[in-house]
Amino acid sequence: MIYRHPQIYRTALTLLHAEPGSALTGLQGEARRRLPTAHLLRRVAVTAVRD
Repeated sequence: MIYRHPQIYRTALTLLHAEPGSALTGLQGEARRRLPTAHLLRRVAVTAVRD
């Protein structure tokens, strides 16, 4: 299954009772900041090889 960032952000925001300072709290903060503009971003993974 492929998970996309907006999907992960939305899921994180539905989870309740995140402990202060936990990874989930950090992800929820990131989701609140980035979800409004997530549709404008496209994540790309690039691999370089040398001939």
